[in-house]
Amino acid sequence: MVEDLVRIGRDNDGGYVVSRRTIAAATVVLGLGVNDDWSFERDCTVLNPAIRVVAVDGSVSASLFRLHALKAAARAVFAALRLRVGDSAHALRRMVRWLRTARDFRRFFDGRTRIFHERFFATSEGPAQITWATLKPLLTRDRPGEGPHVFVKMDIEGAEYRTLQALLPDASLITGMAIEFHDCDLLWERFAELMNALSRDFVVVHVHGNNCVPLIPGTRCPGAIEISLANRSMVPAQATPRDVRYPLAGLDMPNLVGHPDYPLVFTDA
Repeated sequence: MVEDLVRIGRDNDGGYVVSRRTIAAATVVLGLGVNDDWSFERDCTVLNPAIRVVAVDGSVSASLFRLHALKAAARAVFAALRLRVGDSAHALRRMVRWLRTARDFRRFFDGRTRIFHERFFATSEGPAQITWATLKPLLTRDRPGEGPHVFVKMDIEGAEYRTLQALLPDASLITGMAIEFHDCDLLWERFAELMNALSRDFVVVHVHGNNCVPLIPGTRCPGAIEISLANRSMVPAQATPRDVRYPLAGLDMPNLVGHPDYPLVFTDA
């Protein structure tokens, strides 16, 4: 096992355990899927202050967060008029949360070193879609063609099965990845194919089961799996995991608070 594992991102859902060197060596982190949580991208800038951020997500924006706040405010007023004090207070807290999220979004994604694209990562280009071919020049402008220097975080709710293949020809540019694979119960064969393809250029350095979804029936494998990889050129051969048991104390956290992590065991046997 690599000895430089570090947790990046917030506690519980949204954080990933990765190899520190894959962040330290990167000039840019590509965040594919941020929803309302860019703590991973933010922590990357703390660990490596020189790193740039390029984030992609067509499902969120500052204006959408403000709309959520407006709807929460309306619910608060409606509940107050019906003398439902508890519901009104809860809605007001949600309003404040969404307003803070909108403000933090605008402040973090400054449009200079931290850029946000309100588009979906896809296999074809369009008004609401962006491809790896379009993103690649933005990611490699600092060191075009000069070894691995791009870290990829991917949490795109199942679209990883359609889009991940496009990155593989440029594996030499990528220091590492943190990928959440969804619907493993339905798409296990495709998941296995992608992992085999990734293994040519990357080493798995960490695995975590998402306890927000149930185990695949008849197995001890969860339906959603978070996998962190490092470029083989950055990992000594002797660091390849042998017998490993997850979760790792002090690093792993259950995605769903209040429920235990799924135990995962990997051996050479």
